[in-house]
Amino acid sequence: MAGPASPVDGESELLGVLAALPLEFQDRGIWFSNPKQSLEVAGAPRPAGLGEFESWPVDQQQKYARNSGSPVSSLVITMRQTMPHWEDACGFSFFEIDAVTVTGMETFLPFETNHLTGEFDEETVIERLTELGYRAESVGDDVYYAIRNDREQDTSLRDPATRSAFGYANRIFVGDNLLVVSPDTTPVLQVIRARSGRIPSLAGSPAFSAIAAELSAPLTAVLLTRQAALHSDLGIPGDQVPGSNDRPEEWQALHEWEAFGAGFGATAETATLRFVLHYPHPDWAGLDAEALVERIESYLPGLGRWDLVHQFCESWSSSARAHGNGSTLSVKCEIPNSDESGRLAFGVTSLVPMRLLGFLAP
Repeated sequence: MAGPASPVDGESELLGVLAALPLEFQDRGIWFSNPKQSLEVAGAPRPAGLGEFESWPVDQQQKYARNSGSPVSSLVITMRQTMPHWEDACGFSFFEIDAVTVTGMETFLPFETNHLTGEFDEETVIERLTELGYRAESVGDDVYYAIRNDREQDTSLRDPATRSAFGYANRIFVGDNLLVVSPDTTPVLQVIRARSGRIPSLAGSPAFSAIAAELSAPLTAVLLTRQAALHSDLGIPGDQVPGSNDRPEEWQALHEWEAFGAGFGATAETATLRFVLHYPHPDWAGLDAEALVERIESYLPGLGRWDLVHQFCESWSSSARAHGNGSTLSVKCEIPNSDESGRLAFGVTSLVPMRLLGFLAP
């Protein structure tokens, strides 16, 4: 992640996304990645399309790949795998995405809904979708595009990756520099209503909004309720991991936190990994600060080959903040930025999806 950096706006894209997503998505979890800002921080260019990318020398392609954001979305991963077929068919590509927000990934509701911002050509997207057989559906003054039944895949497509990709995209809302892509109808309708203020948005969640503010302007982030964060039967089998979600006797019990966040951020000089807890009581964050740092420092090294954080983060610091709806406890590791420090993002994209979060054990 090293190199010359353009000035990065301190305003958090993540906070803006919360204002556009329905409050009902809180239980689904929020997974966020900001490829545009990641590339700006690294001083890496963004290609106009696949043709330009393939014309680049290998080292430039590798720099782009290292710094184009953590792939938090199965849809986006599949878009990359099926280039150029996806772009030819749907009129938009991975290279146009500024930021990705996914709900429903690795939680109790596994059907992903993708909120994509970027410089999409709205007319081209609508034209291509219509050619594919999508029909326009009106919701008040808004329109989304639908094909097939909810969660149904096109069995006529031979390639499994392409078939899976199009299954993620049965419902698409096309807005101004915005695409909302989902395998089913209800989440798209909820996003449309939240954007217009007809239903409450996630900005009204005291826990998620406070955590997003603590994460500042993350390049990659995840926000989960307590239930989702501690859900242990996700990811790799427990007997393959040298860690545990059972609290060792020497660990001090934590107060009852209600939401968890993790985020990776970087500037030209510094890379930062943060873990944040939100509590419903104004005093509880401060009371748990020392205990949480001790837990993280003893837990991560025990993960062995699964630990992609401790090799960079030898020390952690904490800060607690009380507010009108409770308190937040933020624990962070800060190191000088380099080509290698971007691997700290794996603290979000590996530890969290596999629930290697034993340091949160009740």
